[in-house]
Amino acid sequence: MSTVVCKGIALSDIIANEEKSKCVPSQVGELLGFILDLQHGIFQVPARREEALKQLRQTLYSFCWVLHLVQWIAFEHEASTKVINMLG
Repeated sequence: MSTVVCKGIALSDIIANEEKSKCVPSQVGELLGFILDLQHGIFQVPARREEALKQLRQTLYSFCWVLHLVQWIAFEHEASTKVINMLG
């Protein structure tokens, strides 16, 4: 935001988040948790978010593995029950 806009906001009843508001124009910044570099045309995921996504992927992978194991055990139990019923 330009200095004029920042002064206008300060004089109004609008409460701006000072930490996220920038009065000096910039071609590099963070928006919605992503890094934008307009000078070089780069759109990046910050390192802190990249690590969080890796951990989420690992958690989901582990959960899916356990879910498949439970489904396999249930299938084996059902199959063995059918065989026992057929024999008995």
